[in-house]
Amino acid sequence: MSPLGPISGGGPLEAAPGAGAKPRSQAAEAAKKFEGLLLSQLLKSAFSGEASPFKGSPGAGVYEGFLETYLAEHLAEQGGFGFADQIAAQLEG
Repeated sequence: MSPLGPISGGGPLEAAPGAGAKPRSQAAEAAKKFEGLLLSQLLKSAFSGEASPFKGSPGAGVYEGFLETYLAEHLAEQGGFGFADQIAAQLEG
C-alpha cells in the first residue's frame, strides 16, 4: 500500500482566475516587453547620480539595476504609459 492515501476532492473543479481570458498575441507580448525596456531606460536616467536611492552604498549599481528592472516590468504590465497598446495595434494592424 502506498503511504499516500487516495486524493479526495472537495467538490467540482473551478476554473483558475483569468482562465477564460483571451491570450495575448505575440505582437502584444513584444509590445509589453518593448515598453518595459523603454521604462527601464527612463528609470536608469532617473536613478543616476544624486537621485539614486542607493547612492554611496556598496553594490549600488547592482541594486539599482534590480530595482529598475523590477519597476519597469511591473509598470509595463500594469499599462505603463500606454505605448504597448499603440505599438501592438500598429504591429497587428
